[in-house]
Amino acid sequence: MSVEFKEAAITLFSKKGYSGTSVRDITRSLGITPAALYAHFGSKEELFLKVFTEGWDEILKEVKDIIISSEGKSYKDILHDIYRHYVTAYIKDKQRTIFLLRSVMFPPDELREKVLNIFQKSSSEFNVHIKEIFRGCIEGGIIKDFPIQEHEDIFYKFVDCFLFQITVTNKIITMDEIEKHWMFYWTLIENKH
Repeated sequence: MSVEFKEAAITLFSKKGYSGTSVRDITRSLGITPAALYAHFGSKEELFLKVFTEGWDEILKEVKDIIISSEGKSYKDILHDIYRHYVTAYIKDKQRTIFLLRSVMFPPDELREKVLNIFQKSSSEFNVHIKEIFRGCIEGGIIKDFPIQEHEDIFYKFVDCFLFQITVTNKIITMDEIEKHWMFYWTLIENKH
């Protein structure tokens, strides 16, 4: 039942936010009483923080798996795989991604510090890997010699803008469009010697 609570919570938190979602909303969507939820989670806050933490942990694990399985690949291909993963994971599980992004951009006032600490912990672990990829690309002369932080910022902004566009237009995106978007990004940072 714990999984069902989490899925219902993600759906409702992504649509209504933390403050707009009550325990009763979550349990009503499952056809059960609030007491059943409290048997698994001590509070709405505990449930929210659990699904938020697990969401970011899952993304970090998926990206680490990409990096671990990339032995022998070029830095460009690894970065491309990470980019593709971000976009396709969003498309595959839009509710989860909207929940995670909404929670970071508009954290509940009463949970602001906890939410941002969880996000910063997850993103700082991930950023170590991304920085190494960009460092390797720069040292190999593959991409323009900008500061690593600028490359990292550009990468995230490019991905975030694309995800924002997909969300706002509610458009179905094809793999061909994802690849065109990637190629546009790559031509901006590629070192053309």
